[in-house]
Amino acid sequence: MKVNAFAKIGTVICSAAIAAATLVAAPAAFADPGTAPSATTLVGFGSDTTQDVMNEIASAIGGGKLASFNALGDTTTVTARPGGPTNVPRANGSGEGYKLLKVATGFLETSAVLSGTAKASVTANAANSLGQIDYARSSSGVTTQDANGAFTFIPFALDSVTLSANVGDAAATIPLTLGASGDLATTPSIYSIYHCTARYVYTNTSTGAYDSVGATAGDAPAGTTATELKPLLPAYGSGTRKYFLSKIGITDTSSVMNAYGCVSAVDGASAAINENNGTATAAIGAGALAPYSIGQYVAQAKTLTTGVTDVRHDTVLLNVGGIAPTTGSGSTLAPNPDYAAMVRKVYNIVPSRLADDATSRIHEMFVGTDSLVCQQTASIEKMGFVVMTGTGSNACGDTSAREGVAVAISGSTQGALSASSINRGQSVTALVTVGTTTHTQGGTVNVYNGEAVAANLVGTATIAAGETSATVTITPTASGTAHLTTVFVPALPGIATTTVASAVDLAVIAHSDTWISVKRTANMDQNIRVVAWVNTDVYEGGTLTLKDGDTTVATATLAADESAEVFTFKAIKSSYALKVVFGGSASVPTSQSSVVNVAVTKLVTTTTPAIATPTTTNAFAAYTASGFFAKISKASTKAARLKITVAAAGTVKPTGTITVTIGTTQSGGSALVITGGTLVSGVATITLPRANTWGVTGTAQTRYITITYSGDDRNAASSIVKKFQVNN
Repeated sequence: MKVNAFAKIGTVICSAAIAAATLVAAPAAFADPGTAPSATTLVGFGSDTTQDVMNEIASAIGGGKLASFNALGDTTTVTARPGGPTNVPRANGSGEGYKLLKVATGFLETSAVLSGTAKASVTANAANSLGQIDYARSSSGVTTQDANGAFTFIPFALDSVTLSANVGDAAATIPLTLGASGDLATTPSIYSIYHCTARYVYTNTSTGAYDSVGATAGDAPAGTTATELKPLLPAYGSGTRKYFLSKIGITDTSSVMNAYGCVSAVDGASAAINENNGTATAAIGAGALAPYSIGQYVAQAKTLTTGVTDVRHDTVLLNVGGIAPTTGSGSTLAPNPDYAAMVRKVYNIVPSRLADDATSRIHEMFVGTDSLVCQQTASIEKMGFVVMTGTGSNACGDTSAREGVAVAISGSTQGALSASSINRGQSVTALVTVGTTTHTQGGTVNVYNGEAVAANLVGTATIAAGETSATVTITPTASGTAHLTTVFVPALPGIATTTVASAVDLAVIAHSDTWISVKRTANMDQNIRVVAWVNTDVYEGGTLTLKDGDTTVATATLAADESAEVFTFKAIKSSYALKVVFGGSASVPTSQSSVVNVAVTKLVTTTTPAIATPTTTNAFAAYTASGFFAKISKASTKAARLKITVAAAGTVKPTGTITVTIGTTQSGGSALVITGGTLVSGVATITLPRANTWGVTGTAQTRYITITYSGDDRNAASSIVKKFQVNN
């Protein structure tokens, strides 16, 4: 047996990964948004695991709708929006992004956030973070499910996790299983290594091949070399760390290394370890192991085509349960769909209030399989992640995963009303007060008559930032007792809506409606008489408006001692739907009568005939001999026209249509029908066909033209006949 801090290069499992790992890492080029996000851009911070895929998704969506700031960056603070604070913490990790989001939405007053590549602690508070971010990237899910939680974890892709080790290292030879409680020091499992029972890996001294694992260097079999295992974790706040530990039965805390003394979260220089980064593994050397996102590894390996920074530093991914974590190589490298040891969803965390609001930009961006993010399947696959194809909680855009006890506005109350009773239709004011919050950013107050639903809304007001009260105007629309409910919706989406039933009931007194008396039948051009009055004992004047449907017919002003008005107007159509609207006064509310339908009978003209003698134009020539009206030549090429006038019945010009027929007898004969025209101001001009088409043979032939009027609401149908001579 030989103990060696550096094992010989032996058989390594992931040959494709090793080939990819030999790429030389380019200098870091942190891909923060190229253009400063606008006021309407949705801005996110958080997980290192999903920073690259979210950058790619934001680019694919375009339009400045989505921005994602990298977890890794030389600066620990950034400017998230133009004109905003310059010291927004660059949250590094899922938990850190979540904490920053809580401060930004008013859920927390302040929080220490690990920031940038150095993982320096930066304090997030109202001054530097409030309103600066909209969502947080997370590679781990909820800790405590709460259906009413203030924050929703919305999945958008699948990722997997495995262990990484230095290429050619003895640790890379271990045929790992995930393992479970009860694994012994001789069990080559992730569980036994991170629970500090399996402390050494033994490899064949000659070939470097794996032999076994054990508790001490002295337990190494003859002919083997013992290499101490050095399990590593990313710093606290990493989503990958939290998920990884949950898979091997360890609850993630900031002091978890106190219980598992062989595990470290710092590198050889005592610096915090960044997730999905081979820097610490390479620096510590022999025996080092660290969890790694397979999606991130694939994206980094393809850096020449994706622009992602490669920070693998010659680390390779290890098989678990005999299944390789990836397939392919080079440009075809991809997650292995058969790998199932540690498969997880990755999320974007948003305020639940906005996720549930179908009109919000958050909803459009993240919620549902048709959301903008879920549509970017090509970007998801390009960056080494797997597209979600499940349903329910396994569907992209699902909103069922929630946590965060809702923070209510304390002491929201319905203040004193200016009156305990009012007339229906009148307004009354109330003072609405809310208790102070961590961030007094104001909000909207809605007052409802009964249950808080849209149909019951009777008043609304805005409480300005820094204020705790506002005056709201209430206008009940129904008589009876109004049991008022106050709902306060804070401007900060991380603070829950507060609903408080009022201790004040408002009595609403009903006044009688305005009524009208009307003549129910009338004749055309006769007056319709409408008597309208206000049915109340209080006469303070006001306005009365007579309407036919939505059309105003007449208006009148009532003096202070008047309660009635007589309207008269001439009937010019066949029916009316009359109502009267009272404009209201100090004591009597605005009200409206029921509709009264009025039928109008036709007034038939006494003019005989209704159609005046037509006048002829162009081809016609006047000819009165033997009772002829006019004569026309078959040889004429001019258009023959008749101008036909229908006499008015009353003062309004008649409407309707004119039809003309040409026949051999006065009663018709073999008639030629010419479709006429519509009367305009009682007149229609008819163009007849050329006389050579009338079917006349010979000369000096007689034809009769019959002109028929269709009639309308005022006029009876009628006709006249005129005799024409047709010549060659």
